[in-house]
Amino acid sequence: MAPRSGNGGDRRSCPRYPIEAALEWVIQGRRAAAGRGKTINLSSGGILFQSDQAVGERMQIELAIAWPMRLNDLAGLTLHVTGRTVRSQGKCAAVRILRCEFRTRPVAGRPVVP
Repeated sequence: MAPRSGNGGDRRSCPRYPIEAALEWVIQGRRAAAGRGKTINLSSGGILFQSDQAVGERMQIELAIAWPMRLNDLAGLTLHVTGRTVRSQGKCAAVRILRCEFRTRPVAGRPVVP
């Protein structure tokens, strides 16, 4: 499942941005699983990511994405996403975002509060 280039035939209402960031994912319930991976692209409505193992379709999933920007140059950010996998092919999966929020994490060697 390769990211689509341009807008030729792409009917998505939200533009996708090619952002590569490390992530961890968790599926809870009867088919509990967890793994690591990286984002391929994302938009305000969804995320395409590559995982260290296959992820099934129609699964409730939680992602913790190490956001590449820092807050006030003092704290790292993690984007926490709750969603549902809508497509899966091999070790790539597409997730529809149901809820998301940024949370802070300390940057190594720097105080969170000065």
